[in-house]
Formats: sequence, C-alpha cells, structure tokens
Amino acid sequence: MKYRIVELTNFTGNAATIYSIVLNDDNKTLFDKFIEEHLNSFKNEIIFILDRLETMGNETGARNSFFK
Repeated sequence: MKYRIVELTNFTGNAATIYSIVLNDDNKTLFDKFIEEHLNSFKNEIIFILDRLETMGNETGARNSFFK
C-alpha cells in the first residue's frame, strides 16, 4: 500500500501543522473522506472537530491533553 502525507492548509497555522493521509493514487485525504461520510449524521460534531483543528493550528498547538 502506498500513501503520502499531505498538509491540511486550511487548518495549519503558526501554532501547529495539521496533516492527513492520501492512500494509493486517490485524490482525497482520509480526513476528507471522514468528513463526507459523517457530515449528514453528525453535523454538530463535525463542526466541532473542524473548529478544534483550526484552533489547534492557529492558537493552542497540538497539546497532549487533546489526544486521550
């Protein structure tokens, strides 16, 4: 299995760089696929995740306490 790591520039900022993975020769990241698959069923939770990633990239960085 081939993969590549790509930066999610919409969330990357001065405090952290946010990445996702693209498998094989796909044109979408696993993050994009996750959002598409769950947006209709879990809209509020997806919005929370997107807001949290933006905050991590631009304000707080990736603190250990965020990853339990």
